[in-house]
Amino acid sequence: MTDSKVSVVVVADELLFRLGLARLLSEDDRLDVVAVSHGDPDVVELCEKTSVDVVVMDLQLSRGDSIEMIRSIASACPGTKTLILTSTTDWRVRPAMIAGAAGVLLKDTSPQAIGAAVVSVHLGDQVLCTEA
Repeated sequence: MTDSKVSVVVVADELLFRLGLARLLSEDDRLDVVAVSHGDPDVVELCEKTSVDVVVMDLQLSRGDSIEMIRSIASACPGTKTLILTSTTDWRVRPAMIAGAAGVLLKDTSPQAIGAAVVSVHLGDQVLCTEA
């Protein structure tokens, strides 16, 4: 049954947030967290090599341009969806969606709702919080 799990990579600057989210998502039986990253460009390469289903990415990355990373993932790995997490919905939400993000959620969304959103974007749905 492990083949039917949605493979997930968590990308965020803050170590505690990144590891905490990865741990919470890994408790969801539908998900398989395969890697965590602080936003290095190697995320795109990782997605290509491992056929990642969904990248859960913080919109605010200090190590790189999240919009450009979304665009690169969408271009290099058309089968990989990107779900954005953000503290506030600001001007970057629209460019993120245009770049190829499949959804935007606020960081204070419950882990259960984030897990459900990961599955939804994997299945081809678009997920937007009301604020977006």
